[in-house]
Amino acid sequence: MTTTQFLLAKAKPLQIQLLVNEKLPKELLHAAVGQLLGDAHADKSSPTSNTRLSWSFGTAYKEYAYFISNLFDSYVSKGVYTVNAVAKKGGDSYVNNRLKTATLPIFNMLHDMFYKLDPVTGKYIKIVPLEINELMSPITLAHLIMTDGGYHKKHNMVRIFTYNFTLNDCNRLAQSITDLGIITKVVYDRKGKDGKDQYVLKIGALQIEALRKMVIPHMEKSMYYRVGFPIQIPCLVFYIMSKRAPMRNHRKLDELQGNLYN
Repeated sequence: MTTTQFLLAKAKPLQIQLLVNEKLPKELLHAAVGQLLGDAHADKSSPTSNTRLSWSFGTAYKEYAYFISNLFDSYVSKGVYTVNAVAKKGGDSYVNNRLKTATLPIFNMLHDMFYKLDPVTGKYIKIVPLEINELMSPITLAHLIMTDGGYHKKHNMVRIFTYNFTLNDCNRLAQSITDLGIITKVVYDRKGKDGKDQYVLKIGALQIEALRKMVIPHMEKSMYYRVGFPIQIPCLVFYIMSKRAPMRNHRKLDELQGNLYN
């Protein structure tokens, strides 16, 4: 019995529909693309095997790990599990949260888009898909930021750490985000250990409000900080309102914070 047959035997009706479908649902496809642009992997055990998606989340990202697990629930049999790991530089042990999907043909297209075979090393190298313009969306961008984004408070900007991609890849990715209406620039950041130039994507202060409105509806709450949310304005409003009518306005502030980016 193959893995797919085993899953079909245990699946619920909705899961069966998804497993036998030739394509991922569009929203889930865009989520997967955003994750693969960051730290997620599309793994094959051999060139002819099917593909599984895999994640490794740090100790502090348990809520985020379960958020991703719930999104891909129809393709995951084990769910989030923990592994005790040791820091590479001889540091203390820590708990790592991990997640894997089943190995299925439905994920093969993602592997084909994101990986090319290095003829010298014989290993796969991750790239930015040539079709990224067609795949970029608010969902894609939200997942990319959750996995590889960071908010720079001093300059009120978001940086996306694209160290493992070439300059051409970074330019292609930045253009796809710019085409969404969020102007994004490629900036040289540092030299890597192998001596190669490494780049980040920069979304500046003038784009931050538009970025937050676009991506926050698709982000897990514990990851809002990666776009600098909650911002300081509601805190100032709370201070002013509480001085006037403390108890009455707590509810109004909650409503303000809940609706700020709806």
